[in-house]
Parts: sequence; structure tokens; C-alpha cells
Amino acid sequence: MVRNYEKTVNQLEELRIHCEAMTEIEFAGEIWSKDIKALDEAIAIIKECQRAVESVAESE
Repeated sequence: MVRNYEKTVNQLEELRIHCEAMTEIEFAGEIWSKDIKALDEAIAIIKECQRAVESVAESE
């Protein structure tokens, strides 16, 4: 199965931008900030997986 890491990362980054905008809402900023941290972690994990997959593919 071929995964489209770039498309997924792009969508998560768009979601992150939305979350950043939502931090401006009174009394909701902390919740959205936690979501931003989770998105940052998820993006990093996906990018790491992508590099690993590309590395394996290159060595074959």
C-alpha cells in the first residue's frame, strides 16, 4: 500500500493553522494549544516515517 505522506502532512498543517486561529477565542486557547502540540508531534512522526520508507525504497 502506497501512502501519500505529503498530502496528509499538508492537511494536518492546515488544521494546525485553524487551531492557531482558535487560540484567540477567550477561554479556549489552552485547549487549542494542546491540539497544536499534538498536531506538531503527529506531523513529525509522519515525516519521520516518510524518511524511513524513502530510505528503504532507495536501498532496494
